[in-house]
Amino acid sequence: MGTGTGIWAIEFATQNPQAEVIGSDLSPIQPLYVPPNCRFEVDDAEDEWSYTQKFDFIHGRLLFTCFNNPSAVIKQAYDALAPGGYLEMQELNFKLHGVDESFKDTNLEKWGPLCAAGGRVLNKDFYCTIKFKQYFIDAGFEDVVETIFTWPSNTWPKRKEDKMLGLYTMTNVSDGIYGMSARSFTAGLGWTAQELEVFLASARQDLKNRAIHAYWPIHVIYGRKPK
Repeated sequence: MGTGTGIWAIEFATQNPQAEVIGSDLSPIQPLYVPPNCRFEVDDAEDEWSYTQKFDFIHGRLLFTCFNNPSAVIKQAYDALAPGGYLEMQELNFKLHGVDESFKDTNLEKWGPLCAAGGRVLNKDFYCTIKFKQYFIDAGFEDVVETIFTWPSNTWPKRKEDKMLGLYTMTNVSDGIYGMSARSFTAGLGWTAQELEVFLASARQDLKNRAIHAYWPIHVIYGRKPK
């Protein structure tokens, strides 16, 4: 679900040549040349699913801002699974956290609640990730497991592996923050594009500031459909 560039589907198909892999997304931005056991479809996961076959595994990640009704999408995934099949979702908790108070009153901290407020106007719940485990249970999944990891906001951690993860996060958020914000701030909150650019310039500076010790929790949830 929400395959985007298709990189996950392509890698999974390459590593599992015995599997048939389907990636679906609203945007046809996937490459033309893919493994023979991988194909892509333009589809909206919030529409009624019309697959005739049942799936053994359904995967989605970073879709927390995509759906008006994520619980309904999770229920559709449950119905589309074969008995014993699994759904896995890897989602960002949009609420910024910190190991200390260094992120308080920064524009980076203010960005999230403002973005979420604009999302609410547009019928999007940017904080829905913390509800996903219950959505799995309500849909009928068994053995539901939720594991929480962290994405450091930049390279402030001491451990080498965490510094690298923070570098990835800083780069991805800095490059993508306008795309994540534009609709919420302009259509939702009524900001002008110029006002948004000025605000995001400051948020990007906060994002690069190693004196700000912030992180985003990452929730990995999976569940099994009963046999």
